[in-house]
Amino acid sequence: MNKTNTKENILRYGEKIILQSSETNTSTSTTSTSKQKRKFYLAGKGVHNPISYFLIENRKLKGIEHMYSGVTEMIFEITPKLYFEASQNLSTVEQNDPKRSLYLKRKQVEDELNKSIMETSRGKPVKFGDFIQIFHPATGLYLNITNTKGLSGDFNLITLEKTISQLSQFQIKSSLAFKKNGSLIFLVDDFYFKMDTKTIAYPIDEAIIAKSSIQ
Repeated sequence: MNKTNTKENILRYGEKIILQSSETNTSTSTTSTSKQKRKFYLAGKGVHNPISYFLIENRKLKGIEHMYSGVTEMIFEITPKLYFEASQNLSTVEQNDPKRSLYLKRKQVEDELNKSIMETSRGKPVKFGDFIQIFHPATGLYLNITNTKGLSGDFNLITLEKTISQLSQFQIKSSLAFKKNGSLIFLVDDFYFKMDTKTIAYPIDEAIIAKSSIQ
């Protein structure tokens, strides 16, 4: 068995992780052409701020947390899909709306249900095909992905947001055909996020999930 495919390297809910991606950087000289992988790491600062790709070249992952001053900005946590409909409905009504009391009670039930889901899922394996959310502990916000139109075409804007919505829930999929839904995810597995029928523009080329030494 590959030593990376061990029980200790299974991705689990509630675990502190780093999202690492890479792209092939091709350099050409007069004598040869070489390809190197440039590593990128997601980092977030706060609500409505676009998630940044933090580039680190030619460094081992275990050394990052000592040389990057904003290391907590790079730490994320995978949570299961939570309910948000009651909270969303409550946010749409005025203080004097007769429906507000009903929506408030539904939100309280929803909050308790979400709390139970979080508690019972913690430590359990995340599997390909699971519908998940990405939580940013440093800010208490959730990773949010919006399809946006730009001058050069459509692109995906990744931000951190306080509220949960369809834009913060997506399916984690394998880049490899033989890794079917229901398969365990190891910390070296390539992955991508999928929202409905859209494939999210992360990873850049290849992406893996790495465990953080900061817990």
